[in-house]
Amino acid sequence: MTQNPTSRVEAKVSTALRECVRKGHITGKKHLTLAHQFTSPPQIYGLPKIHKEGIPFRPIVAAIGSPTHQLARELARILPPLASKSPSHVRNSKDFVNQILQISLEETDVMASFDVVSLFTRVPVDEALLVISQRLQQDDTLKDRTSIPIPNLCALNTASTIQAGAW
Repeated sequence: MTQNPTSRVEAKVSTALRECVRKGHITGKKHLTLAHQFTSPPQIYGLPKIHKEGIPFRPIVAAIGSPTHQLARELARILPPLASKSPSHVRNSKDFVNQILQISLEETDVMASFDVVSLFTRVPVDEALLVISQRLQQDDTLKDRTSIPIPNLCALNTASTIQAGAW
């Protein structure tokens, strides 16, 4: 890419939020809080995986100050209860240990662990949004966290994920 797409991403986020203002789902003040102007592209750096052969880097993307940073924070406040309702949800390593202790294995059972490569960059966005939409429709507490209807939440999710492929 020969030009910086930051202003284009800013415009897409702002357009999605203006639609929410137009329909009365959020205030103009909330729109200004979630859609910043004069932002900067996310910064990428790497942390060495010293436990792996060849010491590869784990890429880290710092999105603070990026066009989708504030919107992503708002969505991170609204969406987490969806994951905790999933039977496969694990909060942390302590929770994992507690769950695994509840499982009784036979002598012939095998337990395996897999090293996932590029997990988040390989998640199909359209399918993920479909799952999010379905889970939101089943969420009785959504109205307690936001006044934004499900289709608009999905549009905001789409606007916040544009960033990953834009740079």
